[in-house]
Amino acid sequence: MLLRNAIATVIALLCWGILPYSTAHAFQWEHDTGPKIGYGSCGLPNAGPLPNDYCSFEVSGQGVVIGAKSCTVEGSCLGLGDHVKIGKRSCNGPGACVNVGATSGAAKIGNGSCNDLQACQNAGLEGGYVKIGNGSCNNIAACLRAGYDNGSQASIGNRSCNGFAACQSGGESNGYAKIGDGSCNDQQACVQVGAIAGEAWIGAGACNSFNACFAAGVEEGYAKIGMGSCKGVAACLAAGAAGEVMIGDGACLNGTEPCAQAGSELGEARIAGKSCHGYLACTAAGRQSATADIGTKSCRGSQACYLV
Repeated sequence: MLLRNAIATVIALLCWGILPYSTAHAFQWEHDTGPKIGYGSCGLPNAGPLPNDYCSFEVSGQGVVIGAKSCTVEGSCLGLGDHVKIGKRSCNGPGACVNVGATSGAAKIGNGSCNDLQACQNAGLEGGYVKIGNGSCNNIAACLRAGYDNGSQASIGNRSCNGFAACQSGGESNGYAKIGDGSCNDQQACVQVGAIAGEAWIGAGACNSFNACFAAGVEEGYAKIGMGSCKGVAACLAAGAAGEVMIGDGACLNGTEPCAQAGSELGEARIAGKSCHGYLACTAAGRQSATADIGTKSCRGSQACYLV
């Protein structure tokens, strides 16, 4: 029976994507009924039996799955909730995944993610949910508190949120944040997106600049940002905060603050693809209860459509 359970668990992991088939034979479980710990993870065997100084659990740890060579630093994976799955080579750093998915929360972390000081600490905590793809959230506090608290949800794609505090508090406090592949890769790029009962959808390859998309869709706001958009220092900063903004593909590029605060403060802005290119282009468009509707390939140049 134990052998059948172990085989079933490995098959489930193959489907989930922790293991490629070619390396499944190298994956080892430390326990049959408790947490499933991969080879070289949680300081085992040298750190002693679980719970130890590397990995501990809010309750029993039953349901926790940790892939190979993860949680390899003391204090990296303490207080994990029972609905947590961590891939290979992830959560390696002081406090990297502390309290992830605890207190009725849940978390799914891919391979090679959440590696640095407090990289994903408190993510999916307090009734929240966070899903993090492969190669994401690798920097100090990169995804700290993402999907934290009160039904919050944060879904982060592959190769995203790699920068200091890049996606910190994304979707926090009853919010929703969905971040596509290859997005939000710079310092504080997507801090608080969709947080505080807000909603943010960020397409692939978007918001890859310092402070780009910071607080987009926060405070009961709504922000939908297309693929390859919002590139430039503070591009789309606070767009849709306490308001609504929809930005097409390849828009809000080049220079500083293009589309910053667009559709914020009870305003509404619709910006079509390939528009608002340049310094302050479309900044504050549709802000403060105003409405702005900008067509395709429009508002190009320094301060073009500023405050419309």
